Amino acid sequence: MTDQLAHSTPTDPLEDSVLIKRGAVQLLRLVGLATEIAAAPDLDALLKTITEGLTRLLQASRTTIYVHDPKTDEIVTRVADRLEIREIRLPKGKGIAGQVATTKKLLHVPDVQKSPFFAAEFDKKTGFVTRSILAAPMLNLKRELVGVVEVLNKKAGSFTEEDEELLRLFASFAGVALEAQMLEEDLRRRERMAAIGSLAGTIVHDIRNMAALVSGWTDLIQPGKASTTEVVDVIRGEADKMVDLTEEILEFARGGDTRIQPFPVDLDAAVAAVLKVVERDFQVAGVRVAFQPGGAGIANVDFRRVRRVILNLAQNARKALRRNGTLLVRTARKGNQVEIEFEDDGPGIPSEIRGRLFTPFTSAGTQGGTGLGLAICRSIVDAHKGTITVRDRVPNGTIFSVTLPA
Repeated sequence: MTDQLAHSTPTDPLEDSVLIKRGAVQLLRLVGLATEIAAAPDLDALLKTITEGLTRLLQASRTTIYVHDPKTDEIVTRVADRLEIREIRLPKGKGIAGQVATTKKLLHVPDVQKSPFFAAEFDKKTGFVTRSILAAPMLNLKRELVGVVEVLNKKAGSFTEEDEELLRLFASFAGVALEAQMLEEDLRRRERMAAIGSLAGTIVHDIRNMAALVSGWTDLIQPGKASTTEVVDVIRGEADKMVDLTEEILEFARGGDTRIQPFPVDLDAAVAAVLKVVERDFQVAGVRVAFQPGGAGIANVDFRRVRRVILNLAQNARKALRRNGTLLVRTARKGNQVEIEFEDDGPGIPSEIRGRLFTPFTSAGTQGGTGLGLAICRSIVDAHKGTITVRDRVPNGTIFSVTLPA
């Protein structure tokens, strides 16, 4: 026994010193990452710093951040580094991240295939293969949920207790920093929206008067031919839509929830009619718009609002496409949902704006754009409790998908 102690004692201080040194290095890296987070100028930079920094710190393959949406009580992906994916929304309790959001406790899953919480469908959508996950809640000072951070696939071996402690420490700091940036971003958005609301309020009255004047003059026309009748109907319809649009922009600018009044509509016929209206614009621009109805059938939606979504997405594609480009619009019915897809063969979406594509004032630099079109689309789709997503088209271009409950 004495011989064993004499033999083992000299190695213990060496082992301890190696562990202490390694821990000190990791702690210094953690402090460095915390400093970078504190210096992040905006939310996008903060999210990028967190994902890239954690991936390096824990020597993992990927980091994903879920931000808590208090309106729906869901968690939503805002960033997935090294892999472009669609936005993912999870209710609390679904998936490993959803479980962490519910319990507000760190969760280490060495083998996801053995976990009852693992949601394999997301790997199928993205093509990513998840082996192990280390996830932690990000809380504010009141211990309220701000989000969840997931670190995937340790590159060498498995996540360790040391990794767990590092992530726990990091998440507590990141939660406070993330909430502060989100509050600041929301404040900036409200200030800009208030300014637009004030401006919109000054012009809406005049536009309404002009629209009323157009409608009044059409009432005086005595149509004698079928073609004249069609023109009059179009003028009157467009004047009514002008009023709808101004009210919609004013409502959005004031920050109110989008109100909808669903009614049954033949979706294929309705989409075809909207595309007929913009067909002339596409011809002038030298680009092609094609419609591929997919038997979507009757959908119970507020088509007055959905029409705005179709127009915005179609016009965005027209402005992005080069001459001889093509926009293909498709419809489909999938169970109790209907889908409208907009596929173009244009240059695609710049990577620097992809993460904030549906936020107000985000624009790819199109002349005459306000940066509100996709944000309005998102608010309309959200009001229907649907989803709007974007993905890359191979080899080039973009595909927007709008899914609505039927």
